[in-house]
Amino acid sequence: MTGRVSFLIATMAPFLGWIKTGEIRALAVSGPTRSEVLPDVPTFKELGVPYVEAASWYGIFAPKGTPKPVIAKINTDVNEVLQNADFIKRSAALEFTLLGGSPEVLDAKLKSEIRKWADVAEAIGLAAP
Repeated sequence: MTGRVSFLIATMAPFLGWIKTGEIRALAVSGPTRSEVLPDVPTFKELGVPYVEAASWYGIFAPKGTPKPVIAKINTDVNEVLQNADFIKRSAALEFTLLGGSPEVLDAKLKSEIRKWADVAEAIGLAAP
């Protein structure tokens, strides 16, 4: 807001108010389709920018060895919250997509993300120290 940053890639939610008032300008979204909240903002792909699809996501993890009944209870409670109409409405306004699911779904998501970003790192020559 002070003019010291000319470009930033970040999650949309914290900036929506400023984008909607015109105080900052959204150039593109990184998802595969335009945002429902900002439908006039094109995707990187639409602009011809070779950009890997990127989206922030959140998961709830427990320490290794957590008893399965505890994990099942947390999973059930979280999935119940994700079905709450008010929570869904508030999340949609912030451009959050709620998925939920089983611990196995989260495990598959994590493995997929690790694979995707490892491929990106390799493609641009990044290596772990």
